[in-house]
Amino acid sequence: MLTTSSSVRTEVRDSNTRYAGFDKREIEQAVCARFEEQVRKYPERPALRTHRTALTYRELNQAANRIAREIVQRCGKGSQHIAILASDDAHTIAAIIGILKAGKVFVLLDRDHPQTRNLQLLNHVDATLIITDVENSEIASHLSEREVLVIETIPATISDENIGLAISADAPACIVYTSGSTGEPKGVLQSQRNLLVWGLVYGHGVRLSASDRVCMVSARTSSQSLVITLSALLNGAAACPFQFRKEGPKGLSAWLHDERITIYHSSPSIFRALVQSLSREEPFRDLRILRLGGETVSLHDFELFERYFSATCSFVASFGATEVGPFREFFANHGTAIDEKMIPAGYPTWGKDVLLLDDEGREVETGRVGEIAIRSHYLAASYWRRPDLTRAAFIPDPAGSGARIYRTGDLGRLTDDGCLYCLGRKDRQVKIRGNRVELAEVEDALRKVDGVRDAVVIARQNNRDETTLVGYVVPATIPGPSTLALRGALGKLLPEHMVPPVFVALDSIPVNSHGKVDYQALPEPTAGSVYCPPRNAEEEFLCRLWQEILSIERVGINDDFVEIGGDSLSAACLMTEIELRLGRRVPISTLLNTRTVEELARVIVLHSDTQSFSPLERLQPGDESKTPFFFLHGQFSGWGLYCRTLAPLLGHDQPFYVLHPLPPGDDLPLSVESMAERYLHFLREAQPHGPYLLGGHCNGGLIALEMAQQLRAQGEQVRLAVLVETAALEPGLRPLRRILHLAARGLNLSQRRELECSYGLYRQFMVLEELSRWQKIRLLFRNFGRVRRVVQSSIRRLWHRSDDGSSEQAAENDLGRGWTGERIRLHYLYLIKGYLPRLYPGRIAVFHASDEKRRTHDPALGWRDLALAVDTYAIPGDHHSCISLVENIRIFAERLRSCLDEHCDVFPEATHREGGSPC
Repeated sequence: MLTTSSSVRTEVRDSNTRYAGFDKREIEQAVCARFEEQVRKYPERPALRTHRTALTYRELNQAANRIAREIVQRCGKGSQHIAILASDDAHTIAAIIGILKAGKVFVLLDRDHPQTRNLQLLNHVDATLIITDVENSEIASHLSEREVLVIETIPATISDENIGLAISADAPACIVYTSGSTGEPKGVLQSQRNLLVWGLVYGHGVRLSASDRVCMVSARTSSQSLVITLSALLNGAAACPFQFRKEGPKGLSAWLHDERITIYHSSPSIFRALVQSLSREEPFRDLRILRLGGETVSLHDFELFERYFSATCSFVASFGATEVGPFREFFANHGTAIDEKMIPAGYPTWGKDVLLLDDEGREVETGRVGEIAIRSHYLAASYWRRPDLTRAAFIPDPAGSGARIYRTGDLGRLTDDGCLYCLGRKDRQVKIRGNRVELAEVEDALRKVDGVRDAVVIARQNNRDETTLVGYVVPATIPGPSTLALRGALGKLLPEHMVPPVFVALDSIPVNSHGKVDYQALPEPTAGSVYCPPRNAEEEFLCRLWQEILSIERVGINDDFVEIGGDSLSAACLMTEIELRLGRRVPISTLLNTRTVEELARVIVLHSDTQSFSPLERLQPGDESKTPFFFLHGQFSGWGLYCRTLAPLLGHDQPFYVLHPLPPGDDLPLSVESMAERYLHFLREAQPHGPYLLGGHCNGGLIALEMAQQLRAQGEQVRLAVLVETAALEPGLRPLRRILHLAARGLNLSQRRELECSYGLYRQFMVLEELSRWQKIRLLFRNFGRVRRVVQSSIRRLWHRSDDGSSEQAAENDLGRGWTGERIRLHYLYLIKGYLPRLYPGRIAVFHASDEKRRTHDPALGWRDLALAVDTYAIPGDHHSCISLVENIRIFAERLRSCLDEHCDVFPEATHREGGSPC
């Protein structure tokens, strides 16, 4: 029995009345026509705001028009499939609108997904073109042989006027992928009309207006993200996407405050992580709608809403599916009485009728349980290239209405007043963080892992009412692969949300009398190591906290956070709780160095702030008689986990240290030279004097070389600098940096302000590194006007911000608060791309990936002109797989070991040997 306040019932009825009033013309048009209507109404109102970019409706429309015209110029007419791979949400959204304006079909790729999966999707849709940005251009070009369009390189001469193509509302618009029960992902094909209906229905439900600011927290490849994006842009509101995986719950809280968000939508899992980071002094007074969906919304979620959010905010639980979009909503306010132990899926949205069917397809009586089916004219067109699945899932309405019926696989029950309760899945499909997961696909991938003979995956609820996966594995060898190895292997095949955090080893899979898997006989997961109880108050606190966050009955001080089920979301929750309860600022990356309770407790006791943490980690003590090897893994946004595989393969007698990214703060390095100087401070604490062995991968190699330069200038001996996939950069940024430096000096600006004002120009020049000399000349001529405008804009920006000291000081304070997440990554990237290596009077060992086609013509990667002696070594794989695939790391370690052994005794300064050891 559900009891709701009269205001809630009135709001629901009023919403449904407004749905019924849709003008047919509104849904008989393409998405771009509705968007262009908003552009005409609100040209200067904000349309999109990200951490990097703020665009008005006019500016977003112009960007999309230029993309659309470039697409048509390259691809011609027809509904070709075009993939999008971009980090910046502004680029992604502009590309989506541009593709729709061009009458094409878009497919969203996620750079955080394994490249094998992205390649699988590209091949499945047979994409004609990949649209990307400079940041991901290298990944896109390596992903396949398809043509790549880099958004920043679109010529300025292309018109930004509406392209004006006649596009039918029935034209295909996008393919959204979900997990598949056959072990392969399923592509759901949606029409322009369906996307339009999604956006309009969502907008009418929450009464969106041009004054709203909508926060998007869902994964951008999900149908939920599409609904939120379109609802904002098709109703004149501002879309404010937030990248939770990079910024975490604290960053989300600040984003909601700073951007004065009025509509918030996320999965319950992210909402709970947000609430854990809040204090009671954060009511979010601008927020009027808090909407949760994508997975089961619990009564506890509503209680959290009442506890932490203001009385002017309404609570909305939504229910939908990729094949049909949102089809049920439940509205509630503070004080709404809910007698059931669950939040209902709610009441109907426009154009979507809910039927409850029995196994024979007949409707069940009110109050009885049946399978939820949706009858509508606005269902997905089909499963891409799967006519068998399409026929089975979408059936014509027997009543002859012309609509179709989609059976969801969810069980439900309807009350007398039409409220729907969802009672769980009928099949083996679950929702993880708002993403639909077929357990069979995870099992299929798990059985392909070396050392696994058989596997079963189930879903379970943890003590935070979240659905998590547990993998049960029958190993092919004794001992079997560890949890860390299993998660690493699956991480190369599946997105993170599909990788079980917990694994249990079994002698065999239990079966029942019918020969089927006996799921009731599967044991509960427990911590994997020998239990060691806490010995002090800090360890006891952390053990309890890990148990609470990971839903494990018992945690010992030697249990590994990753091996017992920790992932990025639970790590964010853990660090948030530590800060709230203990007042200790601990970055998530610290878990890489201190993944047990014992180690983390020691860090918390010894250090009270991130600034006191050392980026230096000793992975292997080795033999004291051997020269230590210091290595910068080069992944400024990652954990450099491959170093843990590499170190022992070099031999247990080789001392091995890894240098991680410097922690964020107000004293973040402002040049590669100062970065190297900071690293040397920590390095010399471990090894005060030479001889030294230094190395690094990609960007880390450049920093390692600068460290070697500074050590030699200080009179220290550096035996070898190892550069792994580190190219000698062209001095393309030198004139730009010089001009900006002179301008900043003339305006008396700080170095940090100078760098901040350079980022916009930098993005225009980044792409030059990937082009030939003639391509650069052509690009310069085509973009001369645009470059001139950008330079003028940046100089004006420098001038306006130098008017008085207060503005400069305020800007400095803003920068100090902004050194997080993507901003830090961009900052480091800018410094490194603009770094000009000096002539190095020593020996360099260059390791180049054999699959990098653009580099095989010069195995030394440009270093022969900059170093006294250069040895070259080929290693298998491309830029990323050479250090991510275990088999490639083994070969790399073998050749690196022989290289280090060769130079560990006498350092031959006077010779210049080209070619190095044969590979």
